[in-house]
Amino acid sequence: MLSMFKKALVAAVAVAGMASLSEASTVTYNLVLNDNGSGVFTAPTGTTGSFAIYGSASAGDNFGLSAITLDVANMTDVHNVMPKATYQDASFNLIQAGYTLGRSGDGDTVFAISGAYDVSAANNYYLMEIGKSAVSFPSQIPSTTYNRVAAVPSTGNVASPVLLAFGTFDLSAPVAWGSDNGGSDASVFTTSKNGLFNSANAPSQQQTDSLITLTNTLSSGPATPEPASLGVLALGSLALLARRRKVA
Repeated sequence: MLSMFKKALVAAVAVAGMASLSEASTVTYNLVLNDNGSGVFTAPTGTTGSFAIYGSASAGDNFGLSAITLDVANMTDVHNVMPKATYQDASFNLIQAGYTLGRSGDGDTVFAISGAYDVSAANNYYLMEIGKSAVSFPSQIPSTTYNRVAAVPSTGNVASPVLLAFGTFDLSAPVAWGSDNGGSDASVFTTSKNGLFNSANAPSQQQTDSLITLTNTLSSGPATPEPASLGVLALGSLALLARRRKVA
């Protein structure tokens, strides 16, 4: 029920600011096994494997991801790392940026992983292009006006494709895209408005339920030579050693 509420909330946010586009936007979510969120191969430990999920939006027809829902099955642990930040102005007013609305918590393995820009907020700092290009909270939100209290990632620098979540699963039941929570979906910004805005002039959005591409990637480690290859390498080493002794 909670997950369906989150999806309905994300849908409501998108409909509230919907705009038509000449071309449909496509959002791609990539579920990568053997990746602990660092972007490099991470070997399973015992019966536990790791995974990470990255997101991207198509070029030329939108201004980045505005709402995200990831329906994933068989997680044993999860960390929601969709970019977000909290800032404080000179009057100590808190200002949010990133995916703070309907945001699922760390360790919530039952419901969908979710988060969205809160277009109904009185003061929300919008950063376009997340999921399309690298975005930096520090470089776009002026430190002379706003003091950063916290951020995910901690540096405030967001790569592309953007890391959305990472976690673990049991090797006997591999993690996979699910449907128990209504499936994965997304919304994208259809107008560009970097900066501080309220609900009256928030950027427009469009939901892209039918244009979600779900992919799976198996992250692999260093190649291990086959036994025959090891034999050839050993013979080569012996020949080189013998040659060096002869020369000496």
